[in-house]
Amino acid sequence: MIYKTVLMEKWLQEQDSDASCELLDPIVAHLTEQAEENLQRLGAIDPNSGLLTAEGKLMLSLGVDIRLNRFLIACAHLGCLASGVRLASVLMMNASDRLFPSMKNTRQPLTTLQRALIDTSGDHLTLLNIMNGFLKAKRSGCESKWCRVVRVEQELLQEAYMTYQHILRVLETNQFSISDEIEGENIRHGILKALSIAYSDQLAVLRQPGCVKKGFIRVLDDHQAKVSQEMTRLFAERTSPKGILPIFHHEDVLVQLSRSSTLWLHDVFERKCGIEDRVVFQSILLADGCGDVISTMHLVSYIPLMNMLENELDYCRLDAWVDVESETPAVWL
Repeated sequence: MIYKTVLMEKWLQEQDSDASCELLDPIVAHLTEQAEENLQRLGAIDPNSGLLTAEGKLMLSLGVDIRLNRFLIACAHLGCLASGVRLASVLMMNASDRLFPSMKNTRQPLTTLQRALIDTSGDHLTLLNIMNGFLKAKRSGCESKWCRVVRVEQELLQEAYMTYQHILRVLETNQFSISDEIEGENIRHGILKALSIAYSDQLAVLRQPGCVKKGFIRVLDDHQAKVSQEMTRLFAERTSPKGILPIFHHEDVLVQLSRSSTLWLHDVFERKCGIEDRVVFQSILLADGCGDVISTMHLVSYIPLMNMLENELDYCRLDAWVDVESETPAVWL
């Protein structure tokens, strides 16, 4: 929310130098400064003029977080924007991991239809398969039956569908060509590349090859690791029960899988990932102060090194032909 608030403040000041975004609970000044610095680094604010760039305006119009905004732009560069929009519409829901059952120690075996939706890379492309299946069923007027058979919550997918329509409208207004210029397996590779580009700060490696139970180590430089550890420590101390101190055993920034991740399926993950390869995760739940402090990753996918691109920021910039409208953005705060 803080990023979108800073961007809205910038946009309002462009329209009226005296305008400001008043909040019931004002954001601490140093957090605003840090957010603006990050937005400059990510290309949403021009460091010289202090004004919004085309990327910053697009982020406001879409109402998505900065990483998801970068993901869609990367998909446009890589020729898989239509698929990227469908995935983004699901990722915008806070409860997207509820679209598949608990994969850890599940007592109810997966049906053939459920297994057909699960992608060997993990959660993100599995969600894309679910959204693709829902849209196909909706076009045939049988989405309710499809959801019952596949055992997914229709209400969540209907919410994702409304978001999907919104993203399409905004991108079309801004002259994006909503199509997949590549096909089949190339779409899978394109989506994985776009994820690794947009979420380059949310990568991790296995602590032990082929064993998700041992958890993961986040791929961070020394400064990023220090900031992450401090945030986790403060949160853990603030949430720890009275008289119980959180325990920090590790120098590395460790994370573990959520119970719902498809990476718990042996035939999905263990035969695929080596210790040098990466996983990308969508969000992280900071650990509370009970026992050993290890935060939890949600929506995790295996990214082969072949799908990781250098100079990732180049793929998060809009092409010159994209003309972001100057009308009032439809901001979702």
